[in-house]
Amino acid sequence: MRRSYFSWEEDEAYKQGKQDEARHRSDFEHDKYAYDGEDRAYWDGRDDEKKVERQREEERQEEEQRQREEEYHQERMCRERKEEQRQEEEREEQRQEEDADQQAADNFDALMEREQHDMETQDEDLKSHYRGLQDDIQTEDEKHP
Repeated sequence: MRRSYFSWEEDEAYKQGKQDEARHRSDFEHDKYAYDGEDRAYWDGRDDEKKVERQREEERQEEEQRQREEEYHQERMCRERKEEQRQEEEREEQRQEEDADQQAADNFDALMEREQHDMETQDEDLKSHYRGLQDDIQTEDEKHP
């Protein structure tokens, strides 16, 4: 912020006021409530520098707030990605368990079918053997009445 004054002395007083405020120095030569140009310019310079410092501070705070929000956003996104990854791993684990259960059920069914087939085959073999024995007995009975 820059103001224009009518005299070189006022302009220098303005600059001096800005410098003193920036360096936090006090100058008791200039009366804050005086109406002469130099004193008014000096205090205008100090006031303008205060405004500039406040603006810088606000910008710094806004930048810090923006950085905090960005960090929060990044952390949140990271947590969400981790949660999604965890859920996907759980779903994959569940799918693997279901596949294993299905495989076990299929194996059991195949085993039961083989057992059933073996039992039927044994049953047929036993029936055939029994018929053979009956035929042998009948043949023997016919030979020896």
